[in-house]
Amino acid sequence: MTVNYISQIYMAFIGLAVLPYYISLMGVEAYGLVGFFAMLQAWFNLLDLGLTATISREAAKNGSGSVSNLAFRQLYRALGVVFFLFGCTGAIILLLLTDNIALNWLTVEKIEIKDVIFSLNVMVFCLLFRWLIGLFRGVLTGYEKFVWLSFYNLSFTSLRFLGVFIPMSYFGYSVKVFFIYQAVLASLECMVIFFYVRKTLPKVEIKQIGWSLKPIKPVLYLSLSLSASSMIWVVAMQVDKLILSKTLNLSDYGYFTLGVLAANSVMLLTTPINSVLMPRFANLFSLNKYEELKIIYNKFTQLVVCIAGSLSFSLYFFSKEIMFIWTGDVNVSENSHEIMGLYALGNLFLAINLFPYFLQYAKGDLRLYLIGNIIMLLILIPSMYLISQRFGGKGAGYIWLFAHLLYFIFWVPVLHNKLKIIDHSKWLFSNVVKVLVPSFFLLMFCSQLYEFATVDRIFSFIMITLFSTISLIISFLFSDEFNFKTKRFIKSKGINK
Repeated sequence: MTVNYISQIYMAFIGLAVLPYYISLMGVEAYGLVGFFAMLQAWFNLLDLGLTATISREAAKNGSGSVSNLAFRQLYRALGVVFFLFGCTGAIILLLLTDNIALNWLTVEKIEIKDVIFSLNVMVFCLLFRWLIGLFRGVLTGYEKFVWLSFYNLSFTSLRFLGVFIPMSYFGYSVKVFFIYQAVLASLECMVIFFYVRKTLPKVEIKQIGWSLKPIKPVLYLSLSLSASSMIWVVAMQVDKLILSKTLNLSDYGYFTLGVLAANSVMLLTTPINSVLMPRFANLFSLNKYEELKIIYNKFTQLVVCIAGSLSFSLYFFSKEIMFIWTGDVNVSENSHEIMGLYALGNLFLAINLFPYFLQYAKGDLRLYLIGNIIMLLILIPSMYLISQRFGGKGAGYIWLFAHLLYFIFWVPVLHNKLKIIDHSKWLFSNVVKVLVPSFFLLMFCSQLYEFATVDRIFSFIMITLFSTISLIISFLFSDEFNFKTKRFIKSKGINK
C-alpha cells in the first residue's frame, strides 16, 4: 500500500508541476480546453452506475474462493459488454454534440473554431478508452494487484503529462497535437491493462462462459445502490465546472480551472487518510466497539483539521504569492489567486464534512448523507449559475465555500446526533474550533505583517513554507490528541531552547 500511496502523490505532484508549462507554451485559452476535457471525463463516469465497484467486489470474492471462476468470468464478460455499449453510446452522443458545444456552449476568442471542433472529436475517443480502463482497473483492484497498478499509473502518468512535450516540440504547441497524443496514449494504455487483466483472470473453458447478460441480474441492485452516492458526489464536485464552462470565456475558464486544481491540494493530503478510515470504521461498527471508534474518529478528525487547516489558510492568505511562485506569471496570479483561496477554504470544510459520512458508511445507511447532498445541490446549482454570471470564477468560489460551510454548520450536527455515537458540541470545539482558530489568526497576522516581493519567488517560497510549518506545529499543540507528542518532538530537537 505504501507504493500505491507514493504513486498517488507522484501523479498529483507531476500534474501540478507541469501546468505552468502548459499555460506558457499553449496559452491559457488552450489550457481552458484541457480543463473542459477533464470536466467531461468526470461527467462521463456517471455512466458507470456502480459497475466498477461491483466488479471489484466480485473479483475480491473470487480471489477468496466465495465466487467460482466460471461465475466471475461470466459476470466479467457481461459487464464488459455493458461497459462497451454504454461507452459507445456516450461517445456517439458527444460526437453528435461537438459542433454545438464549440459554437454555442464554449466562448472561444483566439483558437480557431475548426481546431476546437477537431479537439472535441478527438477528446471523445480519449474519453472512451479511459472509460474502458475503469472496468479493467476495477478487476485488478479486486484482485489486490496494487503494486502492478502503481507502476502502471506511474508510467502512464509520466507519459501523459511529460511525454506530450516531445510531439509538441516537433509539431507545435497546439491543442490539436495535445489531444491527438492523449488519444493515442489512452488507446495504448487501454491495451496494456486489457492484456494484463486477461492474463490475471481465472482460467476456464471459453465455451463455458457464453454470451449472456443474465449474470448481471443478481448484482444489479448492489450496483445501483453503490452508484447513488457516487453519482451525487460527481455532480456535487463537477457542477460548478460545467456551469462555468458555459458562463465564462475559455481563457477565464482556464484561470478558473487552474485555481480550482491548486486548491484541490487540500483534498490530496487528506484523501489517503480517508481510504484508511472507511474500512476501519466499518469493522469497528460491526463489532460494536463504539468507544474505540469514537477515539479514532476524534483523533483523525484532529489530524485532518491540523493538516487541511494550515494548508487551506496558507492558500487563502498567501494566494497571490503562492500562485506566482507556482506559475511565475503575474497575469495568471492576478486572475486565479482569489479562486484558489476561496476553493481552498471550501475544501477545508469539505474534508471535515466527510467524517460523518464515514460513520454513515460504517453503519451501512447513507440516506441522511444523500438527503443532505441533494439539498446542497438544490442550493448550489441555481446560486452557482446566477452568481457566476455576474462575478465569474470568484463568485463561484464564494458559493463553493458557503455551500460547504452551511453543510458543516447545519447538516453535520444532524448526522452526528442521528447515530448518537459522537457528542457533536464536544467534537466541534475540541477537534475543530480549538485547532483551527490559532492557525487562522497566526497566518492572517503573518500575511498582514509581511509584504512579499513579486520578483523573488525562492525567498517568498521559503517564508510562506516557514509560516505554514509554524502554523501546523501550533495546530498540533492545540490538538488534544497530538499536543503531547508535538511537545515531546520539539523538546527532543532542542527547538524550545
